Amino acid sequence: MRYIFAVLLSLYGVGTSIADEETMADSSAMKQDDAVDLSGGELASLHSDAYHVLARPWYQKVELSGFGAFWFADSGADGTRPEAGFVIKESALFVEAEVWEEMTLFFELQTTALQRDHNSSVRTGEIYVHFRDLLKRWGAGRMGFKIGRVDIPFGEEYLWQDAPDNSLISNSAAYPWLWDEGVVLYGEWAGGRLGWIASIMDGTRSRSQEDNAAKALNAKIHGSPWETLYLSASAMRNGDAAESAILLGGSFLKPVGADDATSSVGESPSDVVDTRLYQIDAQWKPARATRFDLAAGGAFVDDAVEAFDRDLRWFMLQARQGFGGGFYAVARYSEIGTYDDQEGYSLGGEFLAGGRRAFGYDARRLQRSSLGLGWEFNARGRLKLELGRDRFEVIVASPFDPEGDDRAFYVFELVASF
Repeated sequence: MRYIFAVLLSLYGVGTSIADEETMADSSAMKQDDAVDLSGGELASLHSDAYHVLARPWYQKVELSGFGAFWFADSGADGTRPEAGFVIKESALFVEAEVWEEMTLFFELQTTALQRDHNSSVRTGEIYVHFRDLLKRWGAGRMGFKIGRVDIPFGEEYLWQDAPDNSLISNSAAYPWLWDEGVVLYGEWAGGRLGWIASIMDGTRSRSQEDNAAKALNAKIHGSPWETLYLSASAMRNGDAAESAILLGGSFLKPVGADDATSSVGESPSDVVDTRLYQIDAQWKPARATRFDLAAGGAFVDDAVEAFDRDLRWFMLQARQGFGGGFYAVARYSEIGTYDDQEGYSLGGEFLAGGRRAFGYDARRLQRSSLGLGWEFNARGRLKLELGRDRFEVIVASPFDPEGDDRAFYVFELVASF
């Protein structure tokens, strides 16, 4: 009886000093075949408090990672890098810290903002609180959400835009991306084969400030009907804004002629536009080292003055083939435009083409063609070479002639991450 009492005391955290010496002696003298092995069968409530997130020291609750991307680039005489030179493209630190069970704080510190090293400023990118597995009682992955400044969940390119994840160096001609303040919910069905994302955000370029009561709404579904095929469909309504939260074709969506940019068909008198966007994506992997990507989308920029409405369309095709030793080759073709001789829009072609400065709102089409080679020399380092060309077309009323422009580019990139 005294032995049983001592075991019970020890299970409830009472020190062994409470048990008298005679009891401990009886305990140690028991035959081995009478002992009970509880290894692997302990209840979570009986574990030491050292396992709890609030009991662990801070350095056991924080994950730190980051990367830097470094260029030698030449954009051609009419691009953004007419003089070949060295460029610090971007560098960032990522911190994720446990706050509670299934709850973390994440923030991105852009020590060199993307293509903005000349500003010599450090700023935050994404920063949010992440709640995972809110419905785990009914199954893992059913629902989670993020609140804060989060990447806009539209399309697929925002998921691989960072240099360590991008097979090439440039992005597509349309490149829909950026972050915004709001709430993002997500979840999975069918054992993870079908997923969904929904968000409500400010819909405004300004950080943590709103210029209109309208909010941006996003919805996305994605899944893999077969192991080799991934599909997704995205829809977004940005809502009324002087400048949209999302970047498209290297420009924020805003009234034609805004910011005194060139517009050969006049300037809209409106202060805001309401934009609706959609995109479909497909990724096919017929073999382990082979992958094809397709994206196609459209945007309807609705101005209160109908003459300044603009419809944009875009698509991207990409093929990647891997070889032994971490080597691979990539080909990508993409374009975006109004495809209307009378109606242009601001198409920048970030970060090499320089179309906003050159053509204002007169561009009707931007094409980008690229070929690249890469070498993943380990899990944290990659070397890349990309050769490409950006080509613009303008509306009939424009005085600009892009036919003779030199926007052929080449870029070497080294990416290091940790």
